[in-house]
Formats: sequence, C-alpha cells, structure tokens
Amino acid sequence: MSSIGINGALYLASNALNAQRQAIEITGQNIANVNTPNYARQRANLVTSNTIQTSIGQEGTGVLVQGIEQMRNFLLDAQVPASVSSLSYYQERSSLMAQLQSGLEQPLDRLDSLASNTATTSGDGGLVQDLQNFFNAFQSLSSDPTSTSLRQQVILKAQAVASRLNTIGDGLISLQTQIGQTVSQSVSEANTSLASIASLNKQIAQIEVGGTGPRANDLRDQRQQLVEDLSKKFNIYTHEASDDTMTVRLGDSGGALLVSGVFSGNTASASTVKLTVDGSAPTMTLKSWTGGEAETSLNLDAIPGQPSTGSVAAELNMINTVIGDGTTGLVQTYDRIAAGLAGLVNGVHQTGFTLQNSPTYNTAGTATFFDNDSTAGNALGVVTARNIQLNSAVAADPLKIAASDAAGQPLNGNLAAALGNLTSNTTGTNLGGMTVSQYYLSQLTSLAGDIQATTSQQSTAQLVNQQLTQQRDSVQGVSLDEETSNLMLYQHAYQASARLMSVIDSMMQTILQIQ
Repeated sequence: MSSIGINGALYLASNALNAQRQAIEITGQNIANVNTPNYARQRANLVTSNTIQTSIGQEGTGVLVQGIEQMRNFLLDAQVPASVSSLSYYQERSSLMAQLQSGLEQPLDRLDSLASNTATTSGDGGLVQDLQNFFNAFQSLSSDPTSTSLRQQVILKAQAVASRLNTIGDGLISLQTQIGQTVSQSVSEANTSLASIASLNKQIAQIEVGGTGPRANDLRDQRQQLVEDLSKKFNIYTHEASDDTMTVRLGDSGGALLVSGVFSGNTASASTVKLTVDGSAPTMTLKSWTGGEAETSLNLDAIPGQPSTGSVAAELNMINTVIGDGTTGLVQTYDRIAAGLAGLVNGVHQTGFTLQNSPTYNTAGTATFFDNDSTAGNALGVVTARNIQLNSAVAADPLKIAASDAAGQPLNGNLAAALGNLTSNTTGTNLGGMTVSQYYLSQLTSLAGDIQATTSQQSTAQLVNQQLTQQRDSVQGVSLDEETSNLMLYQHAYQASARLMSVIDSMMQTILQIQ
C-alpha cells in the first residue's frame, strides 16, 4: 500500500473532528462545574489512532479520545478528610466553649483582677464578685448588728450567690441536653451518608467493572464529598478495594466497619454496623448494632474506639468530660463550691445568736443559713449548685441572722465579722486547701487555658487544612483561565479538522469528475 488513500484521509479528518468535539465537551463540563464542591477537573486523553504500514512507512489514521481522565491526587484525597476532621473538632469545641463561657456568667478575661480583689462593681465579676459581696455584707453587719437594712443586704447578697449557682447549674445541664440532641442528629445524618456511600459503591462497581470499564468520575466526586462530610462529624478510615468500592471504618483501620462494598449498617449485613447513641448526658457514647435487626429491639455493642476528632467527638467530650456530672467536670466544680460555701457558713452561723438570742430557730435544731430545700425547718441535705438556697426562715425574717457570738448581747457583731472573714477560710471545704474563691478561680483559670489552647489549635488546624486544600485544588481544581485557553485550542483544532475534511472532499470531487 502506497498510502492510506483519500478514503483513509477522510477517516482521519473525521476522527480529528470527533476527538476535538469531545475535548470541547469535556472542557465545557469543567467550566460548568467550576463552583461544584469537590469536583475534580477532567481531561480528554487524546492518543493517536492505529497506524498503517505503507510503502513510504507507517502512516497514522488520526486521533482518538482513549478515555476521560480525572485529575485527582489520591494521597491528598486521603489527607484532606483527616485535616477536615481535625479542623471540625476544634471549630465545634471553640463554639461550644463560647456557649459554655456565656452560660457560666463569668468573664474569663478578668481573672487577674478578680484574683487580686480589684474587681469593681462597674462590671459583672460573676460568681467571684457575688461571693465577695456576700462576705462584705456580713462585715458591714458586724459594725451595726441591729440594723434591719444591713441584715436585709446580707439576705439579698446571699440570695444573689444562690441564684447565680442555681442558674449556672441548670444552664450546664441544659447545655448538655442540647448538645446531646445535636449528637443524635449528627449520627442520624451520618447513617444516611453511609447508606449513600454504599449505594454509590454499587453504581461505581457496575460501571468500572473492576477497573476494566470507564471511570465513573462524577460518582467518585460525589463519594469523595460524602467522605469529607462524614469527616466533619468524626474521623474515619477509608480504603478502596480492588472492585472499586470504598470501605469505611470509624476511627482507624481497626475501627467499627461502617461500609463494606455495597453494604452499610443500614442494610442487612453481618459485618457492617449502624451507629447509634447510647445513654444521655452526662454519659453519652457511640454504640453500634448489626444491620438487619429490628431497630425497636437494638442489641447494642460498645464501639471500642470513640471518635477522637470531628464535631461529634468535640460534642461528646463537652458532654462527658468538660461539663461532666457530680463526680467530674464543671458540674462537680460548682457542686463543690455550693457545698463548700454552705458548709463554711453554716458551720459558723449555727454557733451564733440572733437578735432573739437563739440559734435554734428551725425545727431540726440546726441554725442553717444555706440549705437545699424550700421547706423551712428541713435539715441540711446534699447541697449542689442547682439546689442551694438561703434558708427560707432566714429569708423571711432578717432578725434570724446570727450576728452575735454571745447570748444576750445583741450589739455584739463578732459572729458577723467571723462570717465576713470566711472569704479566707479553707477549713472543711474539701477544696484542696483553698478558699471557695481560690478554688473557683483555679478552675476558671484552667478553663480559660483550655479555651486559649483550643483557639490556638484551631488556627493550626485551619492552616494545615488550607495548605492541603490548596495543594489538592492545584491538581483537581478548575481554572477558568486554563479551561478558556484549552477551549480556544480545541476550537482551532476543530476548525482546522473541518478545513481538512473540506479539502479532502474537494479532492474527492475532482477525482470523481476525472472519471
């Protein structure tokens, strides 16, 4: 064969037209999805078509689009979700810390002034200032024990302290409940996403047929987006199997199996599990149940490794550790403050004498100042931040405040002075040898340090995520300038191919006329 001939040349031009048209279509797809989250730009993989051996050597038959290549870096695709999970953890933790600080009604940026007792009444110093005002009221009463107005001030300041503790205690529990509801909602959304990943696995496997079929690029984009959405909730481990399906585990490679092939915990499978929340604040944990069981009779299995990053991990940490209960966290802190305060004040107050010369003005025989029951006369029980209150008998009658340390001496204000000096007393408070205020400030300082550390860690996580995202975008992101340039390149190639076909057609017409 001397050459491919005029028919071969026409075939060559036709191939070129089709190839350039397909390249233009793929470029148009990139431009259309320039703002689509997690879309990876695509490229027409142009290759020369088969060559033919002629008398003058091998002669090509044009160009073909061998396939549509997706521009992805799979290493970055694995690193970005991990950075997303870490960033989401610190963002959620920072947000929850802000809500927590607001609920504590204590400005943490003024701890130095509060610790040095330089806080003024021009601003709200929170519980620390309330405590100081309360003890100062007793000091004032010691100068004039018979003053009804000064006694009323003691009552008002005591009620302010109790009310502040009640509000904070209730607020902590309320915040726990709200966060718990968020966790449950997030877990429900996660199960939906996991079911969607399993569904996409099935579609991708059917199209790609174990790597022998065309790449399901758009479906892979959707699956990657779901993975990153899941990573915002908790850290996951993913692995692509040989059949092109993605395996998803909670935490690391040894974590609970959430998706395997075309199955998730939402479908009948002996291996995959469905996430659920077990317990309520303050002890919430993620649990799992094997798919296929009736959800009304769940057989819950503990997940060995609870998530360490992601918003759900931050929420569980806030519920179980930061806020805690009567034995841990801030709930324990405020309960100890309430019990310590009640123990200190009651211990001194019950030894004194009122203007009626009797410390035993309630039926239990103990002159309690703070108690935990609204019914006057009840004995002091377990005092917590949520239930501490001024004894109702004292609240109803200021004359029942014990200010004297000796019977029959109404002008004696020694006991009131002793009560005022309790601000520096550490005896019997069970607060580690600290006064009530010192203990509270130490806990606030620890919390403030935690908030500052979270802010710093969030900035670091933000930087890492930004760098990884930029690196990935440089590979898979759509550049309108680049796509416009490619569009012009393919357009000119298409026009040239059309011109070639026109020339060959003209040549063919000439040959037909000669015959």
